[in-house]
Amino acid sequence: MWEPKFSTSRYILSKLTMLVSMVDDIYDKIDELELFTTVVEGWDTSMKDLPDYMKIYFGSLIDVLHEVDTITTGEGRSYCLEYGKQERNQMRAYLTEARWFARGEVPTVEEYRRVGIYSCAYPLLTYSALAGMGEKAPKEAFDWLLADPKILVAVSDHCRLMDDIVSHEFEQKRGHVALSVECYMKQHRVSRVELVGPPPRFRFEGSYFAPFFVKRSLKLRIPQR
Repeated sequence: MWEPKFSTSRYILSKLTMLVSMVDDIYDKIDELELFTTVVEGWDTSMKDLPDYMKIYFGSLIDVLHEVDTITTGEGRSYCLEYGKQERNQMRAYLTEARWFARGEVPTVEEYRRVGIYSCAYPLLTYSALAGMGEKAPKEAFDWLLADPKILVAVSDHCRLMDDIVSHEFEQKRGHVALSVECYMKQHRVSRVELVGPPPRFRFEGSYFAPFFVKRSLKLRIPQR
């Protein structure tokens, strides 16, 4: 997608990547998240019940998706906007993680990974890339994306696990939901050193995660919408 003809794809991907980073910060706070998620899921553009800082974010999201709609409708691909609203899935994932954190709950590895596939943002960003690819991404491509293809599940799972291995110590120090490392340690009663190796060398090869990922990732399904 780095060819000049896919410049629109890069443009859309850049904007939605920025919004994903912003909403991740919003979801670090449990207050008012239930309301925010309800507004996003219902696509309530009036935003009358949202606090000001959430109105800014949701308004920006609406503006970007309207821009995507204008671009894709001009190409005869008006169906793209409805797929763009699949950001709701990511919102649900962030909210689930926030609830776990608020309750002090450590989910099982399987529970965490089903949510983590969305919270890593790969499904949403894959949509973003397809939206700007013109005739190279017809409606069938989006239908394929929403059918839980194994390659998307595997790549998203890989991204989530690798990110957790690198960042889990920092995240736990600042206060964060248990990541896959903590979930696996509790569920299987292994130490951090046994799992990912001593700091600062975060070993993926040879760790307990490597065979676990290889055996399970292709069988894991994205949660039903």
